[in-house]
Amino acid sequence: MLVMPRSGLVLDGATPSSDGVRLEDIACGLSTAPLFGPQAVFFYSLAQHAVDVMRAAQAAGVDGRALSAALHRNSATVYAFGHPEREAMWSHAIADVFGYKDILDSASLTGQLDTVEAAMRIDAAAVLLVDGGRTLAEESGLAPVGLTARGPKRRPVSPSEAERAFIQADTQL
Repeated sequence: MLVMPRSGLVLDGATPSSDGVRLEDIACGLSTAPLFGPQAVFFYSLAQHAVDVMRAAQAAGVDGRALSAALHRNSATVYAFGHPEREAMWSHAIADVFGYKDILDSASLTGQLDTVEAAMRIDAAAVLLVDGGRTLAEESGLAPVGLTARGPKRRPVSPSEAERAFIQADTQL
């Protein structure tokens, strides 16, 4: 499967390579992909979610390169199109480019980031899903991180705003 992101590079989606990873392509792809897909009541992009996850991880005491790992939790979806095995391979290529590959091998840090991201999804589900996220919270056994009483701390932004925020967050790390 060939992938042609915004940069114009033609990539083989089944054969990840760090040479094909571009911050702009990731930001563009995530900014147009909605969290919870068509089930969401309103648009809230994966890019905005990624920035919120990174900030929540920072508030939880995560720092350094682990913040880059937090920001790029969903970046592989831009290249893998929902294929779990391809996502895992692209995740490693992306980690190599952004300098946090060793963090993927750290069970404690990965577990901490998994917990933060899952809690942020529950927070987002509180306002994005018709059931207020109750089903997701019950299935995961996690409570929201409590950035607000009802979901994401910031209002949903346009894809172009989310793309800029994602790039800015990455470049500030």
